[in-house]
Amino acid sequence: IREEFCAAGLPEDLAWLAMVESMFQPKVVSHAGAGGMWQFMRATGRRYNLRMDSYVDERYNWHSATRAAAEYLKTLHDFFNGDWALAVTAYNMGEGGMDRAITANGGQRDYWSLICTPPASERIKPESKKYYPRLLAYIVVANAPEQYGFTYTPEPYENVKRIPVQGSYFLADLEKSMGLSKGALAALNPDLVKEATPPHGEYA
Repeated sequence: IREEFCAAGLPEDLAWLAMVESMFQPKVVSHAGAGGMWQFMRATGRRYNLRMDSYVDERYNWHSATRAAAEYLKTLHDFFNGDWALAVTAYNMGEGGMDRAITANGGQRDYWSLICTPPASERIKPESKKYYPRLLAYIVVANAPEQYGFTYTPEPYENVKRIPVQGSYFLADLEKSMGLSKGALAALNPDLVKEATPPHGEYA
């Protein structure tokens, strides 16, 4: 995620936004229907070219979803004239909602004032008010975990290759033919919603 954000010209610490959204879980679905590590609603996912059909839902492919999240965050950053507090909050509540809150307070653009001062503060839900501070808290703790009583235990880098597959195959059959343990490919490909590659075209 850091590499993707760095390549997109975004601050690497924005990677911790995935912890705010999903605790880095690729197959989470919210009560509102947002899906994946970056919690994309379907409409927003399509806007950023994530494939969603009866075989594939790329919101659950953390590689594809991270690319889309980077694009969306860049768009929000530009929309709010380089203000990360507003851009990050808008990732949670939508740019339209954030823009309306700013308008309600006569164009006031200071994030901390907006979440504390009516009528904008009445338009911003409690979850959205906590969203940016949670990101800041994760960044502070993640950059000095021992100082806050945590032990840093990194997991090994995901060492996989994505192989293009033409036509439809059940992942269970591919696992068996490759000598992999049951569920290994399904765990690595949560975007394949039927645990099979799509019948038409090529998919990695």
